[in-house]
Amino acid sequence: MNRVVVTGIEVMAPGSIGKDAFWENISNGKVFTGPTSFDSFNDLRVKISGEIKDFNKSHYLADRNGIKFAEIDRSEKMTIKSINMALEDSKLNLDDISNKMVISLGSTMGKSSQKADYQINYNLFQNLLQSKDQNLCNNAIKNLYPGDILSTVCKYFNFKNMESRLFLNACAAGNYSIGWGYDRIKHGDAQVAIVGGVDSFSLTALIGFNRLLSLTSDVCRPFDKNRKGLVVSEGCGILILEDLESALRRKAHIYGEIKGYGLSIDAYHITAPRPDSSGPISSMKEALQKSQISPEDIDYISAHGTGTKLNDKIESKAICSVFGDKIPPVSSIKSMIGHSLGASAAIEAVACVLMIQNNMITPTANFEEPDEDCPVDCVPNVSREMKIDNILSNSFAFGGNNSSLVISRYKEV
Repeated sequence: MNRVVVTGIEVMAPGSIGKDAFWENISNGKVFTGPTSFDSFNDLRVKISGEIKDFNKSHYLADRNGIKFAEIDRSEKMTIKSINMALEDSKLNLDDISNKMVISLGSTMGKSSQKADYQINYNLFQNLLQSKDQNLCNNAIKNLYPGDILSTVCKYFNFKNMESRLFLNACAAGNYSIGWGYDRIKHGDAQVAIVGGVDSFSLTALIGFNRLLSLTSDVCRPFDKNRKGLVVSEGCGILILEDLESALRRKAHIYGEIKGYGLSIDAYHITAPRPDSSGPISSMKEALQKSQISPEDIDYISAHGTGTKLNDKIESKAICSVFGDKIPPVSSIKSMIGHSLGASAAIEAVACVLMIQNNMITPTANFEEPDEDCPVDCVPNVSREMKIDNILSNSFAFGGNNSSLVISRYKEV
């Protein structure tokens, strides 16, 4: 079986365009969520969000292969921009590996509206509710098709005849994407995999979480006794995975190694996790087993950590079950950048390899008071310097879709 390493990364998140700005911000515990800037949210109970406010025409790429960058939707813009930066970071020569490459993405909401980038699908749903025009319904369904993101990306980069996947496993979609790319390389079906996740800001998602009473009215406080909920945000995280032999042959910089992943499904409730936490327990145990790593070897856990009462309680319970009395530090970057839905797991994977590179754990921001239901060391408010060899990164989604990923420091055997 081939070893799978990370040779390129890039990220777009609230407050950050590019991995260097991203690391500077999260390592210093900077919070980039706050009052939303859109008038269309005025009637909502909660108006807090995480927006990439500085993504504008100065960051746009040139038109290519019939794709006019300024005219594609925001999710496509963020994906193409992030992939372009990640490919530059990896220093790959695409002409050498074009027939040995695969691509996969994760998303929750899919494409956004071209005319209202921040209102994903909202206008289409409104039109459907107010009209019985069959042609309108057909066009709406066509425009809602999330697979267009991959089609646009592949056309822009002239990626032809390669295997591709789009995962729609809600907030776990990024880890599903990374796991799929890992499998293709591990089993020799590919040399390189472009993997990650994307979601642009969604009025539909914001309204949905408002109705579920899942949103905080101020800041996200994962594992804090007074946590009130999550913050809906946007972003894109991209990783270039590569067969180790290929990476060594071209003397690529290796950020880390993907050791394995675990997946499970609760089969319990569309939004709530199973109370016994068996789903997250199963995904974590499977990830460790497939990676051939014991719980004692995990130095840090990148938590799903949404800041909702139930999620943090159940995740803490699962962590305690798997790790017993030797629980490593646990933190959540959602406290700083919000919950970017289908992009979150991929962005957190980028954060994990940067922590390994910099020998530092990023903090859980906004933490004030410990909660007996969350008996974990959540690295409150201030980063912590320490050598990190193995990380377990969790992402748990609606519908009981649980995913855990093991990311390790690269070491020669």
